[in-house]
Amino acid sequence: MDRLDSFHAAVKVAAELDPHMSLTRLDTFLTFATQRDITSMDDLRAALASDGLSNSAAYRNISYWLDQSWLRRDGSRPEGEQFIRDYLDPDDHRRKMLALTTKGSAFCQRIEEAIDNGVSK
Repeated sequence: MDRLDSFHAAVKVAAELDPHMSLTRLDTFLTFATQRDITSMDDLRAALASDGLSNSAAYRNISYWLDQSWLRRDGSRPEGEQFIRDYLDPDDHRRKMLALTTKGSAFCQRIEEAIDNGVSK
């Protein structure tokens, strides 16, 4: 039960950010934050595809964590959470690189603290 309490506490940290966040969206962020070999948008999409996520769903979930979220039908872009920064690869401008922001690192720290403390109440 202690491990389950720890997991519940970590999920509550994500719910504080967005009470309607799906586990797939959280998994998208954690896949990037925990796998050091993922450095680009293509790497992250491939990792998510190997888990069965479609390209369009992967893009929507990734963009949630970026500076600007996905393109709406009216052409506007809502602000994203700004936990991941995307930028052009200086060696290949067709490739988008990804980096965890300070805000993203702080979110990881909060999740780790919740797991360590295991308090979900």
